Amino acid sequence: MATAEFIIGRSADDAAERKQEVRKIFWALLAALLIHLVIGYLLASFHDVLFSKTVPVEEEKPVELTFVDLPAPAPAVPKNSMFMETDETKQSAAPPKEKTFESNANSIAASQVPATGEAPLPTQQGKDRPAVDL
Repeated sequence: MATAEFIIGRSADDAAERKQEVRKIFWALLAALLIHLVIGYLLASFHDVLFSKTVPVEEEKPVELTFVDLPAPAPAVPKNSMFMETDETKQSAAPPKEKTFESNANSIAASQVPATGEAPLPTQQGKDRPAVDL
């Protein structure tokens, strides 16, 4: 028998064996899929029975509110403000309503000169004071 005849003669047997193996694999996959679907359906159906925790149900109590008197607020601590020396000619008789800095004399921080130029803020004549923002 020649080599070619041997290969050709066995190929028909191999094809039949392969078809049979493919059918077995197909049926095995189909059975596995069916088993998984059945198990999934059973777990979904009986989930409450299988995984429920029996916790005793307590009666709902009405909400209770408690009123508590708050302690008196702590007195406001004055902040340490800056000290600026004021010219005695600019001293005013009445103290300012809101003190933004401490000074040696009462003065009201306002310009008596009308605004000049096109600046958005009024200008002031006097000392250049870099420490106080205007």
